[in-house]
Amino acid sequence: MRLSLPLVVALVAAAPVAVHAQQKAPALSAQPQAIPLDRVVAVVGDVVITQSNLQEKLIAKRQEGAKLPTDSVGFRAFVLSAANELVDEELLLRKGKELKVEVPDADVANTVDKQIKEIRAASPATPNTATSSPRPIARRKISSAIASRR
Repeated sequence: MRLSLPLVVALVAAAPVAVHAQQKAPALSAQPQAIPLDRVVAVVGDVVITQSNLQEKLIAKRQEGAKLPTDSVGFRAFVLSAANELVDEELLLRKGKELKVEVPDADVANTVDKQIKEIRAASPATPNTATSSPRPIARRKISSAIASRR
């Protein structure tokens, strides 16, 4: 009996599918697989600095105009300096709490106003930003950040 070429090709192509269908399905494990959501970069006392905190810091530095290095060694040093800044900020906050340093709301408001003016001066005005004031939103964000650190 002579098989035609198309029939041989079809049988050879279907062979892996047939073998795969006969294999047992992997058993489902009783415990779900762990999916990493974030990584710990540093720990300062009881405060954990995560990878997402570091990414936020890097984004903020870029928005402030910092140039990202193009080489891997320079980029690693840039990331390490950002991580060190986060650690230093936490150490300063801990020391401030230890010394019971209080920042008046008026000082926070003045700083926010100054930063808003600098940002507006640096970026072109659009109709939405020229008429609406982000000051209440910025104050709420800063106030909630300060309250969470206390």
